[in-house]
Parts: sequence; structure tokens; C-alpha cells
Amino acid sequence: MALIRKKKPKKKQSSKPKPKPAALPPAKTFAPAKMERPQFEVPLFTPSKASVSTGKDFLKHWSEPKFNPEKEFLKTFKELTCRHRSWDVWSDFIVMSACALSNPVDKKHYDEREARYLRIIRKYNKEEQAKFPELFAHMVLALELNPEQDFLGKLYTSLNLQDEGREQYFTPHSVCELMADITMENVLKQVKDNGYITINDPCCGAGATLIAGVHAARKVLMKSGLNFQNHILVAAQDIDETVALMCYIQLSLLGVAAYIKVGNSLTDPMNTGDTLESYWFTPMYFSDVWAMRRVVHGVDALFCDGGSGVEKKPFRLLLKLEEDDCRRDIYSFYANVARKAGIPISNEPCFDCSKIRVTGNVKDTIFNFYQEKGVESTNELIVMWLSSGPKTDLEEDGYFAEIEDGFVMEGKTDGEI
Repeated sequence: MALIRKKKPKKKQSSKPKPKPAALPPAKTFAPAKMERPQFEVPLFTPSKASVSTGKDFLKHWSEPKFNPEKEFLKTFKELTCRHRSWDVWSDFIVMSACALSNPVDKKHYDEREARYLRIIRKYNKEEQAKFPELFAHMVLALELNPEQDFLGKLYTSLNLQDEGREQYFTPHSVCELMADITMENVLKQVKDNGYITINDPCCGAGATLIAGVHAARKVLMKSGLNFQNHILVAAQDIDETVALMCYIQLSLLGVAAYIKVGNSLTDPMNTGDTLESYWFTPMYFSDVWAMRRVVHGVDALFCDGGSGVEKKPFRLLLKLEEDDCRRDIYSFYANVARKAGIPISNEPCFDCSKIRVTGNVKDTIFNFYQEKGVESTNELIVMWLSSGPKTDLEEDGYFAEIEDGFVMEGKTDGEI
């Protein structure tokens, strides 16, 4: 028997329409504030072709720290101490660096110092020998980035290389700067009166005090448009050869005219009768300006064999000239040569023509000047040249003049050069 379920009646749909929902008020709209793009200074960077797709060079460029010459110096230095004592490596580096700076200009000591350099470098193998130019490069870069520092003195102290037996303690450079600012007075007046100033330190160490003094004077001279290299002379001495040469190296790299003596300043101070075995002269000291100043002011007495009875040869200075330096009358030519030699002269100087020699090119240019002006005939030019012209026996090619002591007879001044 089948079960039949009763169907539920369907609901009747209402014929009335459903009410529509009330409309919402329109939402308020706000204009977005104007945003400025942040500005970044992106350094120029060119990735290598091999890593354009990976971007390794770009990431490396941003992640690499700045190059630190001091850290690189210490890293290279420690590589040399695997087979050698730290003191030996440091002392050898200082002596070889000093010899390398001295030998191109100081020919009087060339043979001795070149032999000393070779004796030292042979102690190291080829791989170790290549480390010493790296040390020198790091030192040069450090002083180039920051000239106002005692780079070698700071490293010498940090490596604990100072001689405690001699109570060797270096003055911090910041203290040296303060002392220099206090003591460097009347710099311009001294330069105006004497042509230069002298800074002396009889116990110089690595030269921190001298470096600070040089920079204090340099800033004063620069404000007056003067080149400090022509107006600052440093005289220094220390009993310890290593630290004295540290001072010599740093002053040389800073372009300062200086001479440093190795010796006891109490028992063996600097003297005009000294022999030169213990003296180290910076390259700037051999420039034309300072070479002629030694003649004018008598500082060149250091180069005589004091007390040996050997007669001192007259000092000669060879000057390279340009053609325009020679295209003038003979008197103006002499005055121009004196100025190029760094000799301060007055408005009416007097010259000794027997103390100057020139090349044939110089003579021809002066002759052409007179002939172009129509001032003198050929015969008159020859007579003038024989009576007041320079000797024409220099063999160099080009435009050169060589002058001796006494070239400027009258009219010299002690003013600025």
C-alpha cells in the first residue's frame, strides 16, 4: 500500500511591490595632498658586463666600507711580521723610505744611502719585498687625505714600538695644534722682513709639533696669497734615527723645505761647521728658491767642509728658461733671471755679468730682440755683448742660464720673494 503525502499549499505572492531602500547621502570626497618625491644623491656607478643580470656589483658597491689607509697599512705590516720582528720591519721600512726620498735630489749622500737601501731589501724574499711599496702607498694616501696629522707617529705608538728606556712618548697631535695656534705669531711680519720663517724643534720625534706649526703658518700665508713652500723652513733634530727619519719622511711628503739632523741636541747641536753625514734634506730644500736663498742668506755654509781646510767651491744654480724670458733687453733679462732664482731685488739692481752663463739659444733670442726693435746695429750688439753680456758657453740644449754667488751685486732686498 503506497503512502501518499499531503502537499503543502503554496504561498500566494503579494501583488504589492517591495519598498525600495532609502538612498544614502553621497560620500564626501577629499583631494589627495600633493606628495613630493624624496631626493637622493646616487653616486655614479657602472656595473661590469658579467654581473649586469645579477646586480652583484651594485650590491657590493653599497655594502663596501670606505677605504681606510691606516687599516690597510696595518694589515700589510702584519703580513710582514710572520717571519720578522715588528721593530725590524718598521725600522727597515722607515730607512728605505727615507733613502728613496733623498736619493733623487741629495747626490752627496747617494752612494752611501743607495747601498744601505740594497742591504736592507735583500733581507726579504720577493713576496715580502713587494709589500714595502704597498706600505709606502698607504702612507702617501693617508697624508693626501689628511695632511694635518702625525700618521707615522700614531702608528708607531699604536704598535707599541716606542723606546721606553729613553722615555719616548709622543705628544698627541691635537695638543700640538693647540700649541701651534698659540705660538705662531707675526708670521707675515717675519716673512716680510726676512723672506721666510724658520720653525725649529731640537727634539722632533716623528714631527707632530712641526707639522702642526707648518699648517698653522700655512693658513696665515694662504690668506695673503703666499705659497707656504717658499716661505717656511723647518730645522729639526732627534737622537733616535728612526723617529728622526719618520719626521723627515712626513715633512718631505708634505712638500716642506727642511733639514733634519740625527744626533743629541744637548751634546751635539746643529752647527755651521757640521759635516753632513747625519743630515737629511727634504726634496723641497733643493728647489731653486731655497737653493738661491742659501746663497743670499749664508745658510749654504752647511755645505762646506767645516774645519777641513778645503776651499769651498762657488755655488752655481742652473735655471731653465722659456723663449719669452729671453726676448728682452740685457738688463731686463738679468733682472728676470734673478727673480726666477728667488733673489729679492730692488727697483734699480746692479748685476755682475761675469757671474752668469747662458746657452746659444738665449744669446740669439736677445740679439733678435734688439734687431727687431732696430735699436742696435750688428757691430754695436757685438760690442755691447762683449762688455756687458753673459758668457755663452753652456752646452745644454734649449734656453738655460747658470748664475754664481755674487750675480746680484747691489739692490738686493730682504723682502718677499
